[in-house]
Amino acid sequence: MRLRKNFLNVMYPVLLGLIFLFLKFILRINFTVKGFEHILESVIAFSSIIIGFYTAMYGVLLTLSNSTLMKEIKKKNLSALVKFQLYDSLICSFVILVISIALQVLKNYNTKITTYTFYIWVFILGYFSATSFRSISLLLNMIFNNEPKKRATSDSDCSDAQKKEWQNKINENN
Repeated sequence: MRLRKNFLNVMYPVLLGLIFLFLKFILRINFTVKGFEHILESVIAFSSIIIGFYTAMYGVLLTLSNSTLMKEIKKKNLSALVKFQLYDSLICSFVILVISIALQVLKNYNTKITTYTFYIWVFILGYFSATSFRSISLLLNMIFNNEPKKRATSDSDCSDAQKKEWQNKINENN
């Protein structure tokens, strides 16, 4: 069961990339569509933001290396899968960035190279969307699942001693 789930988790970016490519052919979209330069600019900006986000989150992951969650990931032999997903999304982000920059120039030349580059770009755009979502979800889950299991959700869940301790901490900080 876990193997099938991992396989689907790794393969759905490919499927989304193929869906994007399929839609491109169904809708007969090409690089000469009006406003394509704005799409390229948006993809370049978004992929740059995603690369910056990954860079920041990888730093946060380093601080979690001895956390309970990371120990569980290692214990369940998921390190390779997590590492693959993070590398996959980072590499894909750089690839979509480079191809988008290249297409800013190539769109001015109606050649076979431009057409094939556009096909690759459409596929990678779908793949990039899926890997970005997958990695951001993974990173956020890793960060926020590192909290203790039971947390007080209201005053009634707290003992008088906890309330007094928190009040003392608040008073110390003020």
